[in-house]
Amino acid sequence: MKKTSFLIVIFTCSALGLLNSDDFGVKVRPLDEELVTVSAKEVVTTKISVRNHTSLKHEFESEVTLPKKWKLISVDFPFELSADQSKIKIISFFVPDSTKSGKYEIKYKVSGRRFPSLSDEIKIRVVVRDSVEFKNKKLKIDKE
Repeated sequence: MKKTSFLIVIFTCSALGLLNSDDFGVKVRPLDEELVTVSAKEVVTTKISVRNHTSLKHEFESEVTLPKKWKLISVDFPFELSADQSKIKIISFFVPDSTKSGKYEIKYKVSGRRFPSLSDEIKIRVVVRDSVEFKNKKLKIDKE
């Protein structure tokens, strides 16, 4: 009976808009641009805010998903956030020379270690532009 009453209260609050998903759980938000334009052979660094919107302290771990052959430079370890605490995380990755120009997507996901469903993620779009190489060449000019 208690479980049913609890579910009715949750459903009612949700229907009335009293439970906003932005006000509960863990929230991951970019602090820099969500669209980055780079050339191959560049290192990209971006800042991300992680906030614990629960009333309890939780331990989180992050996961970065990159396109094939891209290299994650930054190292991230599990971290704790108290209730309503936030932390800025920095991720850096290398876009290799072999990357063709085009649009790519980076995913940064944070999950609770004890409660994996306590999670959020963001996607950062990366546009790799054509790289232009200039070569100096000596020209011979015939004198007339």
